[in-house]
Amino acid sequence: MNIWIVDDNKNLLDVMQESLHGDHTVLPFASEQELIRYVGMSGGESPDVVLSDWNLSGTPATGLCSILMAAYPQCQVVIMSGDITSSHEWPPNAGKLEKPFKLFELKHYLEELGMTRD
Repeated sequence: MNIWIVDDNKNLLDVMQESLHGDHTVLPFASEQELIRYVGMSGGESPDVVLSDWNLSGTPATGLCSILMAAYPQCQVVIMSGDITSSHEWPPNAGKLEKPFKLFELKHYLEELGMTRD
């Protein structure tokens, strides 16, 4: 399983990567720009799921979601946010994961999507 994570909170990004690494290929991205650059250079590699913070450096991830969904229509995009009230702005087919969450909740959520083997 190929999981991409984008979050500008380095500590959370590191913990999520470490927790999911093992059964999966996990690529962390510390910013929207870093992920967009990678998408342009990836040469066809596509994620199965992208976990994205909604507020990346104070900016909603609207553009990032549009790019991901256009480039990888089969990919499941999951928005992570502590402000679920903004969910009306999220793409209608995006998954939702409310912060803060525990790692077992993340794994359970991915299991429900069929993204883990645990």
